[in-house]
Amino acid sequence: MVNPSKSGNAELAHNTVSCDIPEGKIRHNSDTIMIIKEMYIEGYSMDRIARAINMSPSYISIVINWYFPEISKKHYSKWLEIKIDIEMLLSSGETIPSIANILGKKIGTVRQYIYRNIRGYGGTNNIDEEKIKLIGEMYASGKKYKEISKEAGISEYYIRNVIGQFYPNMRKYNPDSMKERLSEIQEMLRGGYSYKRIAEELGISEGNAHALIFRHFPASRRGPRGGKFVKK
Repeated sequence: MVNPSKSGNAELAHNTVSCDIPEGKIRHNSDTIMIIKEMYIEGYSMDRIARAINMSPSYISIVINWYFPEISKKHYSKWLEIKIDIEMLLSSGETIPSIANILGKKIGTVRQYIYRNIRGYGGTNNIDEEKIKLIGEMYASGKKYKEISKEAGISEYYIRNVIGQFYPNMRKYNPDSMKERLSEIQEMLRGGYSYKRIAEELGISEGNAHALIFRHFPASRRGPRGGKFVKK
């Protein structure tokens, strides 16, 4: 991919049409926000967009998730598609670096997904069946990764890999349970529940509840994360 030049950015800005974004207390005008959208759709990374228009990557992320959740890579349906692609490429014989290159993802991101979801990766092939069964039983009983790690004598990193590969339905954030959890959050948001109440109902921290709402239900947020940069 060719990096956008300054002239390219100027041309993009010139060709950008105005949009129906409220002109409230925002750091940049609607044209700038539309430039962010256009560059993101073209495939530029948040870091590259941030450098091109002199903004921070975190602010770029906030703008995309706040105004354009349908194109955000953090949107759950988008990430599910990427996961399916990773599995297909891996089964076809592609290596982790080549998969990362094909998908335009970081090698670490692809590696972590594979280690947490595909059996035989991430050191789990060196853990015997009895240990795996013990890990599953302890996790099912409600013990945390740190507690299981201490009792089983296996690092917390490998505990996470074992649970992801052998007990995916027990994970709080596996595709099936995540879909159910997001459905629950949506119902509670419609019911006017506070972040604190949602967190209590789901048995998670208020920060985690906010993060889930930030990523998947941006229109229902009371304000962007940080609370001061973008205002709808």
